[in-house]
Amino acid sequence: MQQRHPNSPVPRHHARRLLAAAALALVVAVLLPSVASGETGSIRDARDRRESAKDRAAVEAEALELIEAEDAEVADALGALDDAVALQEAKIAAARQAIEAAEAEATLRWVEADQIAAEIVEVRERVQRLAVDVYIAGLRPGTLLEAENLTAGVRKAAILDVVMGNRRDLVGHLRSLELDLEDIARAADDAIMDAERRQRELESAMSILDRRIMFKEHAQDELQSRIEAHEAMIQQFEREEYLMAILIDNLIAEELRRSAPDLTKESGAGFIMPMEGKLGSGFGPRIHPIFGTRRQHNGVDIGCVRSQPIW
Repeated sequence: MQQRHPNSPVPRHHARRLLAAAALALVVAVLLPSVASGETGSIRDARDRRESAKDRAAVEAEALELIEAEDAEVADALGALDDAVALQEAKIAAARQAIEAAEAEATLRWVEADQIAAEIVEVRERVQRLAVDVYIAGLRPGTLLEAENLTAGVRKAAILDVVMGNRRDLVGHLRSLELDLEDIARAADDAIMDAERRQRELESAMSILDRRIMFKEHAQDELQSRIEAHEAMIQQFEREEYLMAILIDNLIAEELRRSAPDLTKESGAGFIMPMEGKLGSGFGPRIHPIFGTRRQHNGVDIGCVRSQPIW
């Protein structure tokens, strides 16, 4: 291999390559501080606000998930409460039927009591008449002797015995009716008391049921309001994040437009980069990212944003 003398002249094509590399390094050294200086306080503030909005939206989303889970539990509880309400309503309907039956029983007993009371009055009148007849007969003990003949006397004595027996029967029947009347009165009172007790139980059950339904519905309404509030906050933060992203792009583009004259002034003597941005693949041979072979890259990759001006 032939060695070149240190003092020998450099070939022209090598000199051109060295000059191009030096110029490219100089441009990169000039542009990188310029890009860094483009990160103004306004852009940083906008990015901070965008990240803050994103974080707050994430926090609200987590809170929303918890509330939705709680709402699902309340919905399940309301479903179970609906079953309890249906069962309670069935019990209430049965209680109302029992109340109606008790009231009907009491009414029937009072009707029977009125009938027995009327019968008692009639029996008492008959007993009183028989008592008068017996009393009068008792004042005339010689009924058999005073008769016209023995047959008439025996007949009168037999009639008197029948009257006495009827009186005893009527008195016994009267006592039985009076006892029945007392039993009927007690049964009617018991039926009324049972109806009143069932009515109180029914009113208590209805009151408890209404309170439970009201509490569950209030809890569900409150959860729904909280869900809507969190959804509104998430939408607000997402919109704020979107607006901050637009503002950042606009600020970067404006910063690049303001820095364009300075770059032109600094590079007035020769080459200028077509835009400001982070350099990717440079000019020269490189490994192809797809085929894996070493190939010539005839250009420079520069990162940019949308609507960034090209000089």
